[in-house]
Amino acid sequence: MIYYNKCGSTHNEFLYLFDTLSKYQILDSEYSIRLRVAHSKYHPDIRSNFRNAIQTYAKAWGFDDTKLEKLNRIEFNVIETRKTRFSQVELGWRNI
Repeated sequence: MIYYNKCGSTHNEFLYLFDTLSKYQILDSEYSIRLRVAHSKYHPDIRSNFRNAIQTYAKAWGFDDTKLEKLNRIEFNVIETRKTRFSQVELGWRNI
């Protein structure tokens, strides 16, 4: 599992991430890759940018279908970093 703390405003961010994963041979491993974006103000087009980066990266390196399939199998999720919900339970001392 990889936690990513950038807003994802461009596909270039993900290209850099793919290069890093490739450098450490993580892309070629048989393990599944789960990418969790943990940014409080992620870009609204983050999923599109991620998909565009996969296509751009695969095209630039001339990947065959097998490598492209590995990139497409990366599980991509945006996780909630904070909740703006308050407890319904009244806290403090009770008056007796």
